[in-house]
Order: sequence, then structure tokens, then C-alpha cells
Amino acid sequence: MDTTQYERLYGNQAILIAIIGGLGLVVAIVAATLSSSPGPSRRRRQRLACLAVFSAAGALLTAVVALTPGSLVGRALELNILGAFARSGGSNGYSVYSQMVGNVLMLTWVGLFLPALFRRLTFGSTVLQTFALSVGIEVSQYVFALGRVASVQDLALNVIGGIGAAALGVYVVRPWASGPEVKTPDS
Repeated sequence: MDTTQYERLYGNQAILIAIIGGLGLVVAIVAATLSSSPGPSRRRRQRLACLAVFSAAGALLTAVVALTPGSLVGRALELNILGAFARSGGSNGYSVYSQMVGNVLMLTWVGLFLPALFRRLTFGSTVLQTFALSVGIEVSQYVFALGRVASVQDLALNVIGGIGAAALGVYVVRPWASGPEVKTPDS
């Protein structure tokens, strides 16, 4: 596929995905630099660097999945929370369920990693950020006419995944990332 075909297929979304990918690379480089400097909190910095890289990868994957053009022509808005079931007519249940699982998992990186990277984030504020990001994705899909259905069901499933991930992020990942400092000979 040459560049013009790619540009015709993805249009302005390619620019957005490239920018997010570039930011992810910058985050990874900064994280690697910070984690390699010596000091008493080296282990914590290494853990946070790992989380920063996973967050950047999650953001890039989310951008690619959410902003890749779909097969519809123009805009579509689904305000029925059970709209995917109604559209499928029960004929392709596997596709509906796989899409639902994908929507639940899509923004889990927000809940898992951001509370550890930003200590002031509470459970509620993390869920709120997941909600805001999901609204942004659905609005973008509608406004930019990406050929995808902007759906209330997607929004709800993203937030459900965000709630579970935020609980794990605040109560498991954050304590692990800032866990007890272990003295090593090189720190």
C-alpha cells in the first residue's frame, strides 16, 4: 500500500495517530532516562517508567482502534444502550460480544496506570477521566464522520472497564509502584 492509498484511507486520523505515537516514544525515552539514573528511589522510578511506557502504548492502541475509519458512510449515532444487539438481530452474537469485551478493555490502561503515575488521582477522579476520554472518542467518531457508530453502549462499556481498572489501579498497582524501597548495592 503506497502513501497516497494510506492517506486516502485514513486521512487526518493518520496525522493524529502519528502524533500520539511520537508522544508515546518521547514518554518511553524520558521514562527510560529517569529510571536509569542512580539514587535511593531507583526501583520506584523503574516501576513508574514501566507504567509510563504501558500507558503510552495503551494511548496509541486506543487512538488506532477508536480512530480507524469504519465501513459506514458518514455519521451514525446510537442512543439505544442495547443498540448493538438490535442491529445484529441476534445473527452474529460472537461479533457483538467480542466488540463488547473490546469496549470494556479499551480504556483499562487509564484506570490501571494513571493512578500510580499521578498519586493525587483518586478512584472517582480516575473513573471520571475514563468517562471523559470515552466521551471524547465517541464525539470524535461522530464529528469527524469516521464511518463508525458513536454509541452510548460503547461509552457505558468503556466506563465499566474503567471502574474495574481504577479499583485495581488505585488499590493494587499504585501500592506496587510506590512499594517499600529495597536497598540494593547500586542504589
